[in-house]
Amino acid sequence: MPAETVAAPTRRTDRPDGLTPPERTTPLSAIVRRQSCAVEGVVTDVAVRSWVGGPVLEVTLRDEGHELVLAFFGRSAIAGIEPGSYLCAAGVVGRHRCRPIMLNPRYWLAR
Repeated sequence: MPAETVAAPTRRTDRPDGLTPPERTTPLSAIVRRQSCAVEGVVTDVAVRSWVGGPVLEVTLRDEGHELVLAFFGRSAIAGIEPGSYLCAAGVVGRHRCRPIMLNPRYWLAR
């Protein structure tokens, strides 16, 4: 009776692993509320604001005249995120104070 061969596990490539940025991004002018998307742009403002429950790091991302706020709860700073830096972020878009916003998105800094 021949020995069984076991195939090596294959890595799925149809879902993001969280370690690499998405290949495609959505322009900020085309984002849709309550939809998941990936965006990229230049950081124009970084500020710590007080929301109910504690501090929130608000990062404003700009792309061709449109802006999106990335909100990181419980953070006062993130190394590498500063005005002028370029980054990609992924998450669900919502609205807060009449502004489009992503809460605790995944992010990747440009090298």
